[in-house]
Amino acid sequence: MDYLATYNRLIEKAKSENRKRSKVVYYEGHHIIPRCMGGKGKTKDINHPNIVLLTAKEHYISHRLLCLIYPDNKSLRYALWCMINGLHNKSNRYQISARSFEQMRITHAEFISNYLKGRPKNSFIKPIPAVINKTRYIMSDDHKDKIRASLKGRKESLDVRAKKLGRIPWNKGKKLTEDQYQSRLSKFRSTLESKGPRVISDEHKKKLSIALKGRPSKNKGRKFLIPRSEEYCQKLKDSWQRRRTSKSAVNVINTNNDMQNS
Repeated sequence: MDYLATYNRLIEKAKSENRKRSKVVYYEGHHIIPRCMGGKGKTKDINHPNIVLLTAKEHYISHRLLCLIYPDNKSLRYALWCMINGLHNKSNRYQISARSFEQMRITHAEFISNYLKGRPKNSFIKPIPAVINKTRYIMSDDHKDKIRASLKGRKESLDVRAKKLGRIPWNKGKKLTEDQYQSRLSKFRSTLESKGPRVISDEHKKKLSIALKGRPSKNKGRKFLIPRSEEYCQKLKDSWQRRRTSKSAVNVINTNNDMQNS
């Protein structure tokens, strides 16, 4: 069988129909002279003299014919193998018989075996370079020790951290007035009251007690930036007292429920 004449007839038939891409009929761009053999053009450019629109079936047949015409061309074999084995997002468009797949699989296995024959194991795997994509740098232990020693005891300012993060703190250089502080505090207090008291189990209390034992208070020796009036302090004490009272009431209710259930 003259495979070259069959291939030429298929291409001439597609050219004579003056095909155009549409949603009615599915076409694919095909290089008449394969790129691995010097063919030019892109498959999207249907006006190029080396590009022709083929149906999915014709495209598959044309690549099979090219492999039969040029059996020693490894690039043509690989292109046909990629069409069948899903190395692109439209692999499901080709449905072939089991016999055809077996023939191509055996041919591809022989090609890979001959391609790797005589090469040392894993010779096709490239070693990891010192710099990968200019982002990953493999440092020696000596270099790590020098960096660690240079940064020891160094503290970063808020400005330096902001530059590293690529942003500036929203409250940098801002100070709250008394009215702003009171409004925020009232919102916070109302949120706490709406949520209700937090019920902590005895087991959780023991764990907190053990964890905080011997640790000094974080507010010890600290003073308010804005002086607080006696009236405000009394309101704060009353709110905390109300929370303790409601908390104890919840504990009593829970205890009574447990006794009734038992």
